[in-house]
This record gives sequence, C-alpha cells and structure tokens, in this order.
Amino acid sequence: MKVTVRYFAAHKEATGVTDEVLDVPGGTSVAELMEELMRRHPDLVDLRRDTVISVNKGIGTGDIDLQEGDDVALFPPISGG
Repeated sequence: MKVTVRYFAAHKEATGVTDEVLDVPGGTSVAELMEELMRRHPDLVDLRRDTVISVNKGIGTGDIDLQEGDDVALFPPISGG
C-alpha cells in the first residue's frame, strides 16, 4: 500500500526531500514506518525523540496501523509564546 510521508524543518534537512511516497506492507504501524524511514534516512535517528508524527492531520502514535493513501507528516515539537 502507498503512504505519503511529508518532512518539515529539521526532518526535511535530514532527509533532503520535502515528501516521498512509500510502498509499505498492509498493516504497517506508525512505529514500523518510522523504523523504515530511519533505515532510509539515517540522520532521522538523531531526531526521533523530538519528532511529532501526524497521520491525516491528527496526532499519530506508534500503534496506529496505516491505511492505503494515508498522509504522514514528521516535524519538530511546536513551541511559541
């Protein structure tokens, strides 16, 4: 199944791309996707702890199983004042 992964800020710098479409096995979880992304883009490993994951514009946790066509975004924590 195909999912789109979008990268923002430091994640975009670490991967060198703004987005990519990946073909992953059915039933792939967000956590499994993250493992695959870190294999493809080793610089993401350093950002893992501070990564916010969004699935279809909602917050995604590691145990969510992805579906065909899902949109996954990786970005740093949002802060401001």
